[in-house]
Order: sequence, then structure tokens, then C-alpha cells
Amino acid sequence: MADPTLIDRPDLSEIFADLVLSVSTPHTLARVELAVVRPHPVTGESGTVVTAARLLLSPVATATLWSMLGRAVDQFLQTGVLRQEQIPSTKQ
Repeated sequence: MADPTLIDRPDLSEIFADLVLSVSTPHTLARVELAVVRPHPVTGESGTVVTAARLLLSPVATATLWSMLGRAVDQFLQTGVLRQEQIPSTKQ
């Protein structure tokens, strides 16, 4: 079977996220909830956390995203954009 054709959708909006609120695995999907922190309009201090997007990923898409994000984190660490102590623990 031939690879499917990719159709780029430049009309899609990009989503910025400050936080990953949650990751859950309902049924056979991974559900990732992303959020932004909106500053208080008067004081400029941290104000409200607002959900920005929810991603539902197949198991293969989840594994691919995990691999690609791991490479991105490695790059951020190598260039000094991110420090190891800034990475939150995922242990519960």
C-alpha cells in the first residue's frame, strides 16, 4: 500500500501552551490537555489558567510525539534554553 498524501492546511491556527494540564488514556487514545496562563489585566501577575487545546492521539501518534518531543527536549538542554532542574518529574 502506498503512503498517504500529506495535505498541508495553512489555514489552521497554531496553539501556544504554557502548561500541560493532564494526559489521560481513555479507551485506546491518549488525551492531552494544554493550557495558557493569562496575566491579570491590571497587576500583570499570574491570573487565570485557560484551556488552550485538547489533543486526542492514537497509540502510534502518541509514541511518535513522545519520540519527537524527546529530541526537542534534548536540543533545548544542549543549547541551554532549558535546564535539567526545570523538567518536572513525571513520577507519581
